[in-house]
Amino acid sequence: MDLEELRDVQKTERNQDDLQPLRDSFYGDAAEYINELKRERDQVAAEVDDPFSDPKIAELTDKIETSEQIIESIYERRVGKITKRATFAAAGMAAEPDDLAEQEKILFRELINGIEQNRENTQDLLSRADRTNDSVDGPERWTEILEQHGEKLSEEVPTYRKEIHRSLFEELEEIHKRRQAIQDQSNKRFLINIILTIVSLFLAFTSVYLSYIAFF
Repeated sequence: MDLEELRDVQKTERNQDDLQPLRDSFYGDAAEYINELKRERDQVAAEVDDPFSDPKIAELTDKIETSEQIIESIYERRVGKITKRATFAAAGMAAEPDDLAEQEKILFRELINGIEQNRENTQDLLSRADRTNDSVDGPERWTEILEQHGEKLSEEVPTYRKEIHRSLFEELEEIHKRRQAIQDQSNKRFLINIILTIVSLFLAFTSVYLSYIAFF
């Protein structure tokens, strides 16, 4: 592992949509490479009089920081692709890829488990909500309530449905207000156009009248 290999991996990961194969020990090798650079820097620092101005230490520090940035960039790009694959795999549309590093394989399995567990929890919640709705009142009862546009809602209607109904009419009222505002604005523009037309005709008549007087 060296800086050149890290740059090659980063470039490839940037230029392709799919994951490039990485050996299981990729991140472990990268960590060991950075630790070697740090040990070398510490050794050089112990041998020089002024570590802060030594060019070799500056070079090693730059390599360490650059390597860390590249590894982080590689990981972030691959996480997005791994998440996409895990989504398909959780839906039964893809198998576990064999081009992941060891740490990425763990992440991949955890993502699938999380997606599947979340799906089960959501489906269970929706199933309970459906059973509750059926026990309170059927679709015909709810349709009848919705058709009573201006009447008071029955106490039999669940609270959340009251809120839906109330929100519906509030939205309709807001739409009506907006239409009225647009109509009022249109009427104002029409009136202004009439006034401008009258003023224009008056000015034209005045101009003709003055020309007539000047002629005689």
